[in-house]
Amino acid sequence: MVFDSNIIFDSDWDRVESVEGDDGVPWEPGSEGADGLAKMNCDQGIFRNNLICGNEPGKDLPQAAVLQLTTYGSREGSGLVNIHKNTYIYHNTFTENPYHNGIFISAKNTIPEAVDDDNINVKNNIFGPDRGQSLRFYSSGSEPVHYVSGGWNFSYNYCKSNASDDGTTRSLASMESRYGSAVFSNNIQGTEPTFEGPGTVASHKAAETRLTYAEMELAAGSVGEGAADPLTTVASSSTGNVVTMTDSRWFHWGYDVTEGDSVTITNAGGDRVLIITAINRSTHQVTMNNTAVVTAGDDIYLTTHYRSGSPNMGIADPTWLPVAW
Repeated sequence: MVFDSNIIFDSDWDRVESVEGDDGVPWEPGSEGADGLAKMNCDQGIFRNNLICGNEPGKDLPQAAVLQLTTYGSREGSGLVNIHKNTYIYHNTFTENPYHNGIFISAKNTIPEAVDDDNINVKNNIFGPDRGQSLRFYSSGSEPVHYVSGGWNFSYNYCKSNASDDGTTRSLASMESRYGSAVFSNNIQGTEPTFEGPGTVASHKAAETRLTYAEMELAAGSVGEGAADPLTTVASSSTGNVVTMTDSRWFHWGYDVTEGDSVTITNAGGDRVLIITAINRSTHQVTMNNTAVVTAGDDIYLTTHYRSGSPNMGIADPTWLPVAW
């Protein structure tokens, strides 16, 4: 399941229809008056390059989260995404939203180990500035959310504020100390990011016009500029149209419905822009539309976000391509 390059702006949770899903039924219409935008519950989900901005709380549950991550078997909740496993959340921008503007991570400590979350990656996102907490952990017990140590990675994100699962407000550095650097690492907190179109959120709301990607990309000199991390790397050196990645699940091949992802592989011999045509998830061997010489350790990015070796956190114009394309 791929939820890619959507703008959700100036909405009211009560006016938005809920969307739910599971391994068998990816999307299923919900009812109006929902307390969230959507719930995605699947194996191998990609949630990326979405701009969630300037929304308002609904009457049903004004403290609803914008993005809620809930383990299989935990309590139902409100929010935009209800995640299961093998899910990749990256290069999204959440800003000027109510209450839990960013991530609300919820779990019951009674969940059996067999259904703990597995391989959930949250990377290169911007959570804030906002009107509430950017990151909140919740569990039914007093211990840290136990499943985090087994399958979560929260890295290279900007968060304005956060709270731990025991209700104590903590810095990102404190969260890293609490959960370990394998779970929390290289996140930014402090100075708020600035965008290309300051003040445009209020003006678009007043005029009831559409917000654009170009207005909400990071401005020059902003926190998070050039601070995004490569999504994955080349696992082994090769020449040809098959590249073995460290983790191919960051990308998709189009599922025989649309064109696969355009990726940029950085190499000492020159950057290579390629389109993915097939992926073997078990071996992480990725077939490309053209041949390339790659070396183990080469960085791999989405082409739309790479931009001359200085990828930013947050969203990017999904129509951008390099001049040489």
